[in-house]
Amino acid sequence: MSAVPPQLLRLADRVGGAVTLAPEAMAREVKSALHDATAESGWLPPERRRASHENYARHLIFADPDDRFAILALVWDRGQMSPIHGHHCWCAVGVYRGLLTEHYYREGAGG
Repeated sequence: MSAVPPQLLRLADRVGGAVTLAPEAMAREVKSALHDATAESGWLPPERRRASHENYARHLIFADPDDRFAILALVWDRGQMSPIHGHHCWCAVGVYRGLLTEHYYREGAGG
């Protein structure tokens, strides 16, 4: 097993500190931590950047020992997408390489 990249350790440490903050401060710190982590490329191991041809791939790259958060590398191959879905917890996204497009939907009166 390869060593944990220092960039990932810094990201995990910052997110771990952020989860103790008030919601607005937490959001700012997580956003800043993701920005800093994704500004530098080359640190995420190739096996954690591997796509799946069937659907997008999810690679767990850090699990908080206190079960407060997890950091995943989500990898889409060209043309892949996620189905429409909602998150029932907090979630933050940083783009390590490439371009991510999101569409936001509102639930209508009929669901």
